[in-house]
Parts: sequence; structure tokens; C-alpha cells
Amino acid sequence: MRTYVITGGTDGMGKGLGLHLLRRGDNVIAVASGEAKGRAFLAEAHRLGAEGRAVFLQADLSTVAGMRPPQHASTV
Repeated sequence: MRTYVITGGTDGMGKGLGLHLLRRGDNVIAVASGEAKGRAFLAEAHRLGAEGRAVFLQADLSTVAGMRPPQHASTV
């Protein structure tokens, strides 16, 4: 089991990769700016039975200000 950090992990290819890795039994930290998509990613991870292996970290990596330490991370 490995741990992967995926930027843009709540949408498109990043989300698909994250869910694939969770199905394999790996840990996934999905980094993205949108809280709603982050919650949706965690809900889908929960449906896959990935409790404790999926984390959503809200951050906007497109700006310097968005790269500050996060206020919180959400988990399944």
C-alpha cells in the first residue's frame, strides 16, 4: 500500500486516478480548491469502502496565497 498526493484530485483525470488507486487499496490525498467536489470525492471513496484511506485537502495551488498551510483536511 502506497500513499499518493494528487493535485486536481477531485475532477477529471485526477479524480479517476484517485478512485483507481483507492480501488487498488492505496491511500489517496486529493488536493483541490473546490470544497463541494472534495466532499463528492470523499463520498465516492466511502462508497468504494475506502474509509480511512481517502483525504481531501483544500488548497488553491494556482496562487501563492493558496499554497499556504491548509486550515483543515477532510477525511472519509
